[in-house]
Amino acid sequence: MTITRINEKTIMLELLTEEVPQVNEEDLLYHILSIAISAEHLNTENCAFLLEGVESKKGFVFLITIKNSRRRFKIKKNP
Repeated sequence: MTITRINEKTIMLELLTEEVPQVNEEDLLYHILSIAISAEHLNTENCAFLLEGVESKKGFVFLITIKNSRRRFKIKKNP
């Protein structure tokens, strides 16, 4: 497994075929995200993730992009 931080919001995760757990797709997605979050110490509060993956000759390559979610603002009334 190789984890490469491309920039502040993008991480590339390379897994060999034998490192990929034999689980359903949803559990695999959560597994990949948890690896990246724990390895890079990411702050996941108010964030969305875009996960893209391709199969390579040796295994799989995943690109994880962190997107900030919408900001919420409160409107204050003047007293």
